[in-house]
Amino acid sequence: MVLKTILIIILSLIALYFVLTFIISIIMMNIMMYPTCHNIDEILSYEYKNKKITEDEFNNYFKFEDFIVKSKYGYNLKASYISKKKDIKFKDNKERVVVLVHGWTSNRYAMLAYGKIYLNLGFHVFIYDHRNHFESDKKITTMGDKEADDLQTVIEEIKKRFNKEIIIGTQGESMGSATVMIHGGRYGNLAFISEDCGYSSLKELLNYQCKELKHLPTFPTMQFANLYFKMKTKSSFNDVCPIKMIKKCKDIPMYFVQGSKDDFVPSYMVYQNYDAKEGFKMIDIYDNSRHACSIVDYPKEYAINLKKFLVNAKIIDE
Repeated sequence: MVLKTILIIILSLIALYFVLTFIISIIMMNIMMYPTCHNIDEILSYEYKNKKITEDEFNNYFKFEDFIVKSKYGYNLKASYISKKKDIKFKDNKERVVVLVHGWTSNRYAMLAYGKIYLNLGFHVFIYDHRNHFESDKKITTMGDKEADDLQTVIEEIKKRFNKEIIIGTQGESMGSATVMIHGGRYGNLAFISEDCGYSSLKELLNYQCKELKHLPTFPTMQFANLYFKMKTKSSFNDVCPIKMIKKCKDIPMYFVQGSKDDFVPSYMVYQNYDAKEGFKMIDIYDNSRHACSIVDYPKEYAINLKKFLVNAKIIDE
C-alpha cells in the first residue's frame, strides 16, 4: 500500500513536471512568434539617445521613398529606399546596393545607423519591416526561415527597380543576421553578407536562454516548443540554423561582428558562425559591447572596419 502511494506520488510529480514544461514552452513560443514590436517613436528615441543618428539626419539627410513588396506568401512588406548620397563612381561603373535587415521586435528605422555608413561609401540603401513587425502585415514570426524568403522577394523587387546589373549585398542585426545568413545559403547570388550578433542555431539559442537566462529546464521544454512551432508556422528549429547555411556560402564574402559581452545572443556563437564559413571572411569583436551595441559603443571603429571588409572583399574601391 505504501509502495503504491509512493508510486502514485512519483507519477503525479512526473505528470505535473511535463504539464508545467508544456505550459512554459507554449508561453515561450508565443512570446517569440508574436513579439511586442517597437513603433517608430520608440525606435527613433533609442537611436537619438544613443547617438546612432540625429533627429536632423532623420528629417533631412535620409530621403525615404516608401513602397510595398508582396511576399510570396501573400502578405505585404513595407519597405523604404534611400538613394546614395555621394557622387561616388566605382571603377566598374556599377551601382552598389545594400539591403539592411532588422532584428526581432524592431523595425526598419533601427538600421539607419548602418545605412549611414553605406550611404557614405556610395551605396543605395533599402530597409524593410519583417513580417509581423511594424508596418508589414501580421504573419507569425519564424526567426529567419520565412523571413529569408521575404528577403529574396525584396531583392528581386530591387533588381527590377534598377533594371541593370548591380552589386548587391545584405547586412543584418540579430534575427536579421540569422535571416541574411539563411538567405545567403538558400539563394546565393550576393556580393557580400555582413552579420552583426546573429545566432548560429535557433535551437541552441533557445536552449541557452532557457537554461542560462531563465533557469528553466530544457527537457522536454524544447521538444514541446519545437512541436508547437511546427504546428503554428510549418517551420521547425532545424529550418532556422544559420550555421548550416553558412557552409553553402563559400563564394560569398562574409563579415562577422559581435560584442564580447553579448548575453542575449551569446558571444561564442559568432565564432561558431565564423568557423563554419569557408572562403573569404573577416571578424571583429567589440570589447564590452552587449547585444547589438557594437555600433553604439564604437561608431567610428565600426565604420572603419566595415569599409575595410568591403575593400578587402573587392566590393568597393580603396
